[in-house]
Amino acid sequence: MKLEIEKKEKPLLMCEEIIAVVNERTTPSNTIIKEEIAKKTGKPQELVVIKSIYQTYGKDESRIRAFVYNDADAMKKFEEYPKKKKQQGAVAEKEAEKPAEVKK
Repeated sequence: MKLEIEKKEKPLLMCEEIIAVVNERTTPSNTIIKEEIAKKTGKPQELVVIKSIYQTYGKDESRIRAFVYNDADAMKKFEEYPKKKKQQGAVAEKEAEKPAEVKK
């Protein structure tokens, strides 16, 4: 996979914004893109967050926007939890608030 990268430093977010272009017929998966960006930047794969992947209709080109954080603390500070994890956390909190059932 050929990946062309353009980097922009974001000092307030403690990361680099990556704008990448991939010339492939199919849209690559998030895991493959994370691996390639981690190789190109020299950072661990866990610090790469894919924000968007856009493929133009009729072209064999995908545009990718990603953030590569400097450390795990910065990533935890600025990244949101996925919606599923938020919902799971809310369900767990509601169950914890329920009083224990009384046996008769």
